[in-house]
Amino acid sequence: MIAGSLSRREMSRALGILYAFGGSLALVWTTLPHQPDRGDAVAVTMAFLAIAIAIALVIGADRASALVLHGAIGVVQLVIAVGYLAEGEPYGDGRLFFIWATPWACLYFGVKAAAAHTLWTAAVFATSLLLMPAETHHMAAGVYLITMGTVTATACLVSWVAHKLHAAVAAQRHLALRDPLTGLPNRSMLALRAADAVRIYAERGGTLAMMVIDLDRFKLVNDTYGHTLGDRLLKEVAPRLTNAVRASDLVVRLGGDEFGILIYDADATFDVGALAGRVSAAWADPVLLGSMAAHTGASMGIAVATSPADSAESLLRDADAAMYVAKRTDPGGWLLFDDRMREGMAERLQLEHLLSGAIENDELHLVYQPIVDLRRAQICHAEALLRWDTPVRGPVSPALFVPLAEETGLIFPLGRWELQTALAQLARWRAAQIVPEGFVLTANISARELKAGFSSQVATMLDDAGVPGSALGLEITETALLNDPVTAARETIELRALGVRWLLDDFGTGYSSLAHLHNFPLDAIKLDRSFLSEVHRPIVEAVVALGAKLGLTVVAEGIETAKQAEALSELGCIWGQGNFFWRPMSSTELEAQLAAQAATTSERQGSRPPAFAATPVASAARLT
Repeated sequence: MIAGSLSRREMSRALGILYAFGGSLALVWTTLPHQPDRGDAVAVTMAFLAIAIAIALVIGADRASALVLHGAIGVVQLVIAVGYLAEGEPYGDGRLFFIWATPWACLYFGVKAAAAHTLWTAAVFATSLLLMPAETHHMAAGVYLITMGTVTATACLVSWVAHKLHAAVAAQRHLALRDPLTGLPNRSMLALRAADAVRIYAERGGTLAMMVIDLDRFKLVNDTYGHTLGDRLLKEVAPRLTNAVRASDLVVRLGGDEFGILIYDADATFDVGALAGRVSAAWADPVLLGSMAAHTGASMGIAVATSPADSAESLLRDADAAMYVAKRTDPGGWLLFDDRMREGMAERLQLEHLLSGAIENDELHLVYQPIVDLRRAQICHAEALLRWDTPVRGPVSPALFVPLAEETGLIFPLGRWELQTALAQLARWRAAQIVPEGFVLTANISARELKAGFSSQVATMLDDAGVPGSALGLEITETALLNDPVTAARETIELRALGVRWLLDDFGTGYSSLAHLHNFPLDAIKLDRSFLSEVHRPIVEAVVALGAKLGLTVVAEGIETAKQAEALSELGCIWGQGNFFWRPMSSTELEAQLAAQAATTSERQGSRPPAFAATPVASAARLT
């Protein structure tokens, strides 16, 4: 309890309780056995007056002003003075009650208020001594000095204690309302300021908006260079954000690599788009982290209040939803929230809930799309694809649930289930000699899965299934290699040593760095379907030639027509995959296709289809 820590309402009630306590004690005192004197009537009167004031202070606490509270303290001193005069003894115990007002005022109002009440006490006490019987006046000076000395000493002691308490509470409040790393306000401060902002908007109108900012590729910096440099990056970001906004706007750190900006008390013409542009411009220059320059950006979502009924919580929620949409559809850009995003978030939450129980509820299954030898139009390998059918929504597109799984971390159990199921199916096919010799079953892995320990997990799954590594292919995107190149290289090399084949998926749609083809033990690149039109024929020809030079097999994805298949074969592309040959099918359907193919091949050629070679890692093994 220090200056400013109690509201007027609390202060009024505290004074009321003090009045009631003092008045009750006075009434009890008058009922105790003692020698009746002239002070009894005065004490009873003052006691009832104190209780009446107490009731008024408690009942009127909500309407009490600072002036009323100061007045109440002053009146208490007058009540004490009347009782002191009734006692008639300068050295009587009644004078000790004068001491209370100064420390009380110091604790609850501060040093200046305490000084003022000390002067009031000095005046009231001096007047009381003057009104004492004349025969006691020779003692007045001594009593006054002793009593006021005690008041002053108590005031100094309480002031010192109050100052220390105030500093401690202020530091605690600062820690409670500030982010210790960046020094920016935190969520707690945002909640307080946002409540005021909503009130101001409801009263005056204008513009009230919330912006949520999520740093792009922050995890890459954190994982690659360590948390120390990651923290330095966050510290460098903070002043860039504060310099991009008005002095009245509030920049906060929401947590992790997320920041927020509260725009309030702005007129109706305030342009949030211009603000988003200034914030985006803050990332134009790289962030210097010692000897390294980190190029970063941010995805932003903005929610603007449209009704006085809008709350701070709804604005933050809507801005967060817009940010997630921006991060998925336009990384590094910004989006203004609309109601369709709210519907999308509700759908997303429902989907996340359903996906979390997909394995337990046996809603997942695999389908298989053949990889074809374009020269013979024969199935030589296949890709396992994860599918999800829900009793509530029916089939859900992988384009919808896979990104959600990656974002929520559900990709880890889903990925394990997919790989274990694929290897178990492959083991059954191999045991029954359904698949041709050299058959490789590929499976997709997420960028998030390719982390430390992944190779040992896959090795355990291979052992459990009894499948050699050479029968398994793993498809990864360039993003997986970029997230943590050191870990990615280590994990891919360890699995390649077991014979596992690596395929770079969607080649040509990402960074397409030739360094990846050289630095990682890749066996094949899968050419994205977007390059299969006639207009991209030179690109396809160049990629096939590049693969041949580097010893990489090129697998063309998304073949839809005979013309595309013929053109690819003419260009030297050996492997192809697409609906022109076969759509993804069940394991039973693939078995039937393989059985029919085996019979036909045996009758016509007496030979088996070509298989992926399994050469040692030291010779840069590739798919051939």
